[in-house]
This record gives sequence, C-alpha cells and structure tokens, in this order.
Amino acid sequence: MRRNLYNAAKTVAIVALFAAPGCCSFSGTTHNGPVSDHFDGDVFHNRNGAREMSLDELAEWRLTRDKSEWPDVIPGEPADAPPTRVKGDSLRVTFVNHATVLFQTNGLNILADPVWSDYVGPVELGSQPRRRPPGILFEDLPPIDVVLISHNHYDHMDMPTLKRLWDAHQPLVVAPLGNHALLYEEGIQKAIELDWGDRIPLTQEVFLELTEAQHFSNRGMCDRNKTLWGGFVIDAPGGPIYFAGDTGFGEFFKDIAEEYAPLRFAAIPIGAFRPREYMEGIHVDPDEALQAHVLLESRVSMGIHYNTFSLADDALGEPEAEARAAMERYGVPSDEFLLLPNGGSVWVAPIDGAERTIAIGATIKGERKANARTP
Repeated sequence: MRRNLYNAAKTVAIVALFAAPGCCSFSGTTHNGPVSDHFDGDVFHNRNGAREMSLDELAEWRLTRDKSEWPDVIPGEPADAPPTRVKGDSLRVTFVNHATVLFQTNGLNILADPVWSDYVGPVELGSQPRRRPPGILFEDLPPIDVVLISHNHYDHMDMPTLKRLWDAHQPLVVAPLGNHALLYEEGIQKAIELDWGDRIPLTQEVFLELTEAQHFSNRGMCDRNKTLWGGFVIDAPGGPIYFAGDTGFGEFFKDIAEEYAPLRFAAIPIGAFRPREYMEGIHVDPDEALQAHVLLESRVSMGIHYNTFSLADDALGEPEAEARAAMERYGVPSDEFLLLPNGGSVWVAPIDGAERTIAIGATIKGERKANARTP
C-alpha cells in the first residue's frame, strides 16, 4: 500500500513537472521537409497505423500500474576492454547493456544507442535510475568512429553520454530525421540524419541504411512524433548486421529480410513489453523478437533492451525467461539467439560463401544531403 501511494505521488510530481510553464524546454527539435507516407508535414507516423500510448493512457498506466519490484542496484563488475580494432570481415559484438551495443568489424568501431548515465530523463526527478552498471567502462571503449541513434527517447539518445563521446572520439553521429539540429546545438558537429531507406557509405566497403521501425518519439510535452525513429543495417563484407532499436512488430521485418536476408547478426529488443495493451504497438515481446529472428533469417541474434532500467511492468529476469520459452517453441538453439551477460561479447563468423554485391554510393536524398554535416 505504501509503495502504491509512493508511486502515485511520484506520478503526480512527474505530471506537474512536465505540465509546468516552460515544459517545452525539455522537448527536442522538429523536422521540416516534404510530405511522405510516414510524415504529414508536421509529425511522423507508423506506416501501418500502429499507435503509441496517448498521454492520457500514459497517466492512467502510471497511476494504476502493477509494476514489478526491482532492486535499487544490481551489482556487477565490468568486462575486459574490447580490442582496439577488428580487421577484415571478422565481427565482434559487445552487449554493454540495455540497448547499448558495440559492433567491431572491417576496422570500424560502431556504437549503437550509447548510455553511460546514472539515469535517463531530462532531470533526475521522475527519471529512470540505472539499476545495473554499464558492462564496459567508458574509459575502456576503443576509438569510436560512428554512433548510431535509433530515436530521441532518453534511454537511447542520452546527451551527456553523446557529449562525452564527442569530446573523447569525435565520431560521426547518425540519427533519424529531425535530430541533427539538437545534436549540433549540443556541440556535436559531425552529425547526419537519415530517412527510412536512406543509405550512406561509411567506408568503401561498409554501408549504412536507416530501416523502418514501429515506435514513436518525444523528449518533452511539445515534440510528440516531431522526429523520426528507426533501426539500422550495417551492410559489410561477411554479411549484413541489423540493430532494431525500439520497435513493435510489423511487416517491415519482411521488407528488411527481402533486401538483406540472410542476416549475419541482429540485435532485437526483448524487454519493456508489459502491459501488452499499452506496449504492443511500440515494443515487441520476447515471442515476437523470436519471430523477427526467424523472419530475418538471422544466423545469430541477440536480445537487447532489458534488465538495466525498469521502464515497464515486466519483472527483472522475465524477458530472458520468456525468450528462452519462445526459443523452445520455435526450435531456435541458444547459440543462435543469445542472451549475453552484462558486458558480454561474441565473435560472429561471416556468412558461409557470402558473395555480396554492395551498391556503391549513397542514396540519401539530395535536399537532406546538402544540409548534412559529414566527416
């Protein structure tokens, strides 16, 4: 009873904080561009009509939720430092934790959705605290060449971490449409934004495409769906690598498979999936993550987005248990869908006999290319 009263009082404080005058100061940037099948000239939307939780539903959920209790701190020691570089078509993947993943291949170090902060949110009050320490010390990171940002939610686009990365490594930061301005305002001067289907070269052999996802965006009360969300395919010798970011389950998985299958590797979220009546449109559950793994013909996949921040109502350890049950249902062995420990890493072999023709040049649309800030 006391816990429920505390959670209700905390929710009221959060609503009051965001509803106060000046709440738009928390909001991110917006996108101005041509109308498309997922942008109406003002806001972005999911192509299949899937919707996110409304603000009213968000308030109702927070006031009535049956949230599983997590420990305040989940102890753990950081893993050893990754190698400085991985040459050729070898691939090493490190699960830092939550949705932070380090991909090392073809001499590139690519870091996705990096978060090293102690909480995720605009201010500490009302934000989600980190329960599990990062699996890799920030100081142990190799030189970071490219940072991928799937969308602007605070647990994926953590500005304090991005500033640290910029100061230490000056990487190229790639994000969906509408996010470039915020990055540049924060002093990150080597940033580029992409639309779904845009493809850019990272080297002569490695290309990057922003892929469709089913989610939403906002950093405050005044920027709902004003910027785009997405996943990424790193198209490299040895086979394509997929990072899903945050997403619900949609037909776009088949589209990605048609273009890129078989995938060499896929990082697919499995956490923050309860309650389904609120989360189904924006977060796959572990069963759907396994369905995506099968649809994508991924040789090796990995679960992400779990057991670091208590973002929804699933219990600590529940995503892994549900994923293992789904693996059994679909006949997927444990070395094909990985549940790596905090800071765990894996070497992934190239696709056998992969002779891939990788398109030369970028397909990013000209009007955005002219405004992009590239290395």
